Amino acid sequence: MKIFHANVALAGGGLEQYLFQLFHELSLRGHENVLLYGEKYEGVVERPKAKTFIIESITNAYCRGLEEKLKLVKEIIEQQNPDLVLIHQVLNPYLVDLLTRVRPSVRFIHGFKLICPDGRKMLKAKEMICPFPLSYHCQWRAYFYRCMPRNPFVGLAQIHRSRKMTRLHKSRSRMIVASQFMKSILLYNGFEEKRIEYIPLFTHLPEHEVSAPSSDEPIVLGVGRIVAEKGMEYLIRAFARIRHQAKLIIVGKGSALESLKSLAQELEVSDRISFSGWLPHGNLAAFYRQCAVVVVPSVAPESFGMVGIEAMSYGKPVLAFDIGGISDWLQHGETGFLVPPRDELSLAEKMNFLLESPGLAEEMGRKGRSVVEEKFSPNRHMEHLVSVFKEEIEVFRERHQLH
Repeated sequence: MKIFHANVALAGGGLEQYLFQLFHELSLRGHENVLLYGEKYEGVVERPKAKTFIIESITNAYCRGLEEKLKLVKEIIEQQNPDLVLIHQVLNPYLVDLLTRVRPSVRFIHGFKLICPDGRKMLKAKEMICPFPLSYHCQWRAYFYRCMPRNPFVGLAQIHRSRKMTRLHKSRSRMIVASQFMKSILLYNGFEEKRIEYIPLFTHLPEHEVSAPSSDEPIVLGVGRIVAEKGMEYLIRAFARIRHQAKLIIVGKGSALESLKSLAQELEVSDRISFSGWLPHGNLAAFYRQCAVVVVPSVAPESFGMVGIEAMSYGKPVLAFDIGGISDWLQHGETGFLVPPRDELSLAEKMNFLLESPGLAEEMGRKGRSVVEEKFSPNRHMEHLVSVFKEEIEVFRERHQLH
């Protein structure tokens, strides 16, 4: 079959990395991929196995010349004649309307922008996950919780866009989530359970067993965007507390990088911390192989957390704050440890414990690798995903025959 994907960008973060892997796996199984995106990105180092079309800003909330650009999208759809559209991160309700009207549609929920005007699903003032469904009440909550723009001209427009997209998807699309946490959020936002499919993400096992890291100077590894919600500040603070002589490597880039470097100097651990910057995904293998433990310190809810299963595939134990969809893949006490969010003392204790217990760390790593092989393999993911595609194509056909 031919799948028409729509996403904000071609490359950038974990979502786009998933897209590249998805294109590859679909191609291996004889399917064709077409990608429509709206933002250029300079960091693309490989070509996806997909025919790509860029229409500037078409996937964004604000799009100049929208009417003409929607005509271009319709022409591309007619020319490519896909069997199904798979919508990833798209913020333009008019594009969603067009795509879901003309073809069977599936939306993969990779984050919170569909059901949260701010996109982070956090009540900032309380440092807690927002328990409220999307509604116009979100605007007055902004004054109490600082969770979205307080300017009603900005905030109400964001709410309106999200509500329009949710209405369209509720009536037209099958929804896919990667974690039970994300499924629960869709349920309390009024989506039908029978129209939500839970399909965890996948990663590839390294070809060879991973050797144990050197015990001379064990490495703690953190991978992710360097922004506040990814919690690297808490990782550095916890690392400064450990007794064991180790090294911390942080891979990624972002707006919080300079403040993290300043924090490392303030805590007098800058000589033990390396900031490696952004690296192509293929270059991360060497870091996973060298490290003793991987930390996922996100303090905002993760819809899944790809770094975790990647670390486990290399036989590494994982420490993470217990937030969002993390517990879907991290088995506390078996493949690593879950720690209360923002609890840097507990994080330091568990980090120190694993560094001083290399035998246990290796055992947890082996268990994690087995879990990835069993639950997070490409074949398992693709079989489930393609079956959903086929079911939705049939649903769309029956619906239109009735009309």
